[in-house]
Amino acid sequence: MTDYLNVRSGPSASLPKVATLTPGQQVRTTSRTANGYQQVVFQGRTRWVQAKYLTDAAPASSRTLGAAAVAKSTRKVTASAPSAAAKAPSSVSTALVRGAYLTDNVNLRSAAGTDQKSLGILPAHSYLTLRGATVDGWAPVSAAGHSGWVKAAFLSTTKPAAIVPASLRAPSASTPAQTAKKASATKSAAAKNAASVRRIVYASVGVNVRSGAGTAFRTVGQLSQGDYVGTRGAAVGGWTPVSFQGKAGWVKSSLLSTSKPKVSASSAGSAGSVRRIVYASVGVNVRSGAGKAYRVVGQLSQGDYVGTRGAAVGGWTPVSFQGKAGWVKSSLLSTSKPKVSASSAGSAGSVRRIVYASVGVNVRSGAGTAFRTVGQLSQGDYVGTRGAAVGGWTPVSFQGKAGWVKSSLLSTSKPKVSASSAGSAGSVRRIVYASVGVNVRSGAGKAYRVVGQLSQGDYVGTRGAAVGGWTPVSFQGKAGWVKSSLLSTSKPKVSASSSRTNASSVSGTVTSTTPRSYSSVPSSGGVDPWGFYWGQCVSYVAWQVRSNTGHSNFQNMYRGVHFGNAENWGSAARSLGITVNSTPTVGSVAWRTSGSAGHVAYVTAVHSNGTIDVSEYNYLVTSGFDTRSNVNWQSGGSSGFDGFIHF
Repeated sequence: MTDYLNVRSGPSASLPKVATLTPGQQVRTTSRTANGYQQVVFQGRTRWVQAKYLTDAAPASSRTLGAAAVAKSTRKVTASAPSAAAKAPSSVSTALVRGAYLTDNVNLRSAAGTDQKSLGILPAHSYLTLRGATVDGWAPVSAAGHSGWVKAAFLSTTKPAAIVPASLRAPSASTPAQTAKKASATKSAAAKNAASVRRIVYASVGVNVRSGAGTAFRTVGQLSQGDYVGTRGAAVGGWTPVSFQGKAGWVKSSLLSTSKPKVSASSAGSAGSVRRIVYASVGVNVRSGAGKAYRVVGQLSQGDYVGTRGAAVGGWTPVSFQGKAGWVKSSLLSTSKPKVSASSAGSAGSVRRIVYASVGVNVRSGAGTAFRTVGQLSQGDYVGTRGAAVGGWTPVSFQGKAGWVKSSLLSTSKPKVSASSAGSAGSVRRIVYASVGVNVRSGAGKAYRVVGQLSQGDYVGTRGAAVGGWTPVSFQGKAGWVKSSLLSTSKPKVSASSSRTNASSVSGTVTSTTPRSYSSVPSSGGVDPWGFYWGQCVSYVAWQVRSNTGHSNFQNMYRGVHFGNAENWGSAARSLGITVNSTPTVGSVAWRTSGSAGHVAYVTAVHSNGTIDVSEYNYLVTSGFDTRSNVNWQSGGSSGFDGFIHF
């Protein structure tokens, strides 16, 4: 005999038991009875219980345990405990008969015992429904839609100040006692940290205030060194929640202090100091955030001043620019107005001057080759500048719009267009021939898509002057661009050797004739003018890059990156955002790491069978020039290449 009423599939004790009713639990009855059993509706289905244990009213001492609403047309009955209920085990507290509250976070287990599977963690102060008597100190309960067992020692009939909704979170391997110990430790840690809750803290350095607890969250403001804020609670993962300008924010805890830091005189006088006037020591970009990855919102010319908005963050100073927030590289700012030299004032990048294109050149939407081309200037065309040069690029007004031109390609005096230049492949509206097989592209640069090819000796008509070493042509009724160095005003003679397509050839044709322009460059002490050793592969290819790409100022230490030996060129180019891949194109640099110092060569042709032609130094001829045709560059070893650098 148990303390509870069995629910069976039919009106007989020999039929399967499907559930148990607890004393006081309400059920709906039907009109059917049989063998002393009453048919009831239980969990949406008809079941059977012994009729003698049903009553029309719940005992006064019983609690209703969340019974379903009873239809008015249905008789409501309540299960009553059999007489043997009075003999319940002494381990069952009568105060825990209907339900109880958890005193701590406890595992809900699949059966009675710490060695049983944990179904999840039930939070402290949640209410549980008891399903029966305790067994060996374990109580059967129902909560959050689950049934299981909890340690009875963690149950209490005392209602807590705040009841927590019963819910299950990830299971824990800990026993309730271990859970209690962990909870106690957590409370202790929280108590220690409680002192940090809702107090005034100071920024020990300039620091970002973020929307969440981590650097991945967006910056919502900045604190200058010595600024104070109020905390909103305890630190989480090394980040302190603060109230910033009436809103919630988070600050790295290690950058906060409970005492106001002393701001040193040197710090107070730096360009990044709080609310000072600072000057641009050179032409500089103003960006939307603290880093070069943020967009450019404007420019400061050398000597222009702005007010700072706080302390520098990561080497960037927050400034007020044209009524808006901006950021400037701190190292380019000064607390005293710089003296603008006469030479600087007269340079092509000076503010609001007329400048001329010394060669055909692209006008771009921003200060760099990564920005799109918005137009072209022919040699001798002039434009007005909009401010000082920034990073070697001059802001200009072009056809009523803002643009940027490479400063080294501009001059303050109108250049004289020589007769030879007028007759070059890039001249306006002439017939030109492909001196080798060459790609026709949709724009003036290797980054543009290929729209067709010219075979050696094919001719096209030009559409204007060359721009940045690229000639605009009319190709199959459409506009295209061809590398100017690969065009000629006279039809080339197609040699038999150039027409061969032997894919297995890797040795090529050896030539000892050094290109005139390269051999005429003066050398000094074995080092060429751009910082490489004369007669080496890197020296020759650097000359080609300077002569035939937009990187006309390429050198050994280029834009702060050291290229050095050929084996370094691929990684060095990638670090500058220059494309490095396994697709050869005419004018790209073939590069490999194998060998004592690697090797680079200049690609002069790409064949349909995948082979390439190259010109190079110090490969087949020691410290001398050679060319190779139909090179199977994927062959590996010293004959092949790892990839191609697209300057």
